[in-house]
Amino acid sequence: MDLNEMNADFTTIRKNQGFSLIEVMVAIAIISIGLLAIGSLQLSTVRGNASGDRNTQVSIQAETRLEQLMQLSFGDPSLDPAGNPFQVVNGPYQETWDVTDIDFDGDATIDAKQVDLTVRYTGPSPQSITINNIIPRP
Repeated sequence: MDLNEMNADFTTIRKNQGFSLIEVMVAIAIISIGLLAIGSLQLSTVRGNASGDRNTQVSIQAETRLEQLMQLSFGDPSLDPAGNPFQVVNGPYQETWDVTDIDFDGDATIDAKQVDLTVRYTGPSPQSITINNIIPRP
């Protein structure tokens, strides 16, 4: 048996040995770090989605209240600045609005009312939104 045949036999034996324990442990460590990163990313995504959902719900609540205020007659008590600030608690939502009379042309006649509406979500992770709108005299 010459030297080349011995090297070929040694290479064949070396290839058939499989993985060493250290190689397996390094692979498990790398896979574990990757799985932990994916788990952390998943948790972050769930929290972000919940926050986005709350933002949407607060916006819908504010738009609904503003639409209700716009449906009121111009002289309704809920649009009288003397009653500022107006406040309504609707479940976990606190709705507050201020009304300001506006005289555009300076003739001492109220031409419009400005409504500044703030809706706050008072549950876990509180959030709020403010909407401003002008309601013209009919």
